[in-house]
Amino acid sequence: MLAGTKSVLLGRADELEALLRLALGDLRSAAELASGLPARRRGLLLARVALAASDHHTAVEHLGLSLLGDLTPRTALVRQVLLAAAAIDRGDEPEAAGIVGGVLRAARQEGFLNTIVTTAPQVTRYLVENSTHALPDPFLKRIIAAALEVRAMQPERSGRILNAPLTDAELRP
Repeated sequence: MLAGTKSVLLGRADELEALLRLALGDLRSAAELASGLPARRRGLLLARVALAASDHHTAVEHLGLSLLGDLTPRTALVRQVLLAAAAIDRGDEPEAAGIVGGVLRAARQEGFLNTIVTTAPQVTRYLVENSTHALPDPFLKRIIAAALEVRAMQPERSGRILNAPLTDAELRP
């Protein structure tokens, strides 16, 4: 219905499909879908793909200066969460701690609990693992509770990543 149009909804649908494919481990299809998105959304999505492939250097490149500028508070927070995930993946504890602290301040100020929980599992894992070292904070407790709830609802995965996109049969309802 929207194919061949310049509808904003088509781009949003492609982005959501890419996020779903990424969650299923289909990195190639997610990256292909990202190619048709506007620059900022493309950069954020390609950073997620790079993080899923354990390529934190490429993730940081996608989150570089081209994503700065007039960002919405949510987009700026997503960028920060992805930068924190890259620092966590690199094992750069001081940088990760600093970025995560900024993420928590921004999320608390704007009220973005779900954005932290759903953007990068590295960050929620980091928060859960380091929560015993943190000062008592009701907002952090809510994030950790939500992250644990999301984790409990996810099916156990074998760690296997899809090497090929889903087939037509797999895509049929």
